[in-house]
Amino acid sequence: MKNASHPCPDCTSDLVLYWQMDECSLDGTVNDVADSSGNGIHGTSHGEVTTDTCKVCFGEIFDGTDDYITTDDSWILSNSTTMSVALWVNFSSLDDQAIIEKAEDSDTQHPVFNMEYTGGNLRFSVYSSDSDYYKEYYSWNPTVGTWYHVAVVFDNSESDKIRMYIDGTEVQSSEVSAGTFSRIRLENTPVIVGRYRPGDPKWFSGKID
Repeated sequence: MKNASHPCPDCTSDLVLYWQMDECSLDGTVNDVADSSGNGIHGTSHGEVTTDTCKVCFGEIFDGTDDYITTDDSWILSNSTTMSVALWVNFSSLDDQAIIEKAEDSDTQHPVFNMEYTGGNLRFSVYSSDSDYYKEYYSWNPTVGTWYHVAVVFDNSESDKIRMYIDGTEVQSSEVSAGTFSRIRLENTPVIVGRYRPGDPKWFSGKID
């Protein structure tokens, strides 16, 4: 995850969070998922997240029932105008499911940003407030059990605010906006992988690396 408006090939600059997910095992102890960005934003696994050989060395397996990883509360990406998110994903099902989000302050708010697979679409949303946002949808039918590299770039200064990439190719997308977007909403909240809000978790089922 980067506070920048460009994806790879330079994946090491401007990093704010970098989980290699190469742990041999997870046991739910605090900070059992290490952050390699140098910012110390480690993750803690919940449920029974397991590890196995994945796309790049080891990765995390989510059972679609109660597994997720979360950071402590953090201000990362808040008040920014650019960001990038990239990960390897392998779905076990094509049900509606959350992939990654920076959480909302309460269940009545939208998240700061989120990526999910819903209604046959890969969707990314980023909010300046509950009424000011950009959303991007890409109609996608991934093959269950197949690895895909998914990346999203947001830059509020560009005419195309959100760009989506799958396996390095920019994909055709449809952008929706509302209100007047200024900066990414300022929230001291966790980043969560594998789950949406508690009242509507949309558990992720598959592997992430």
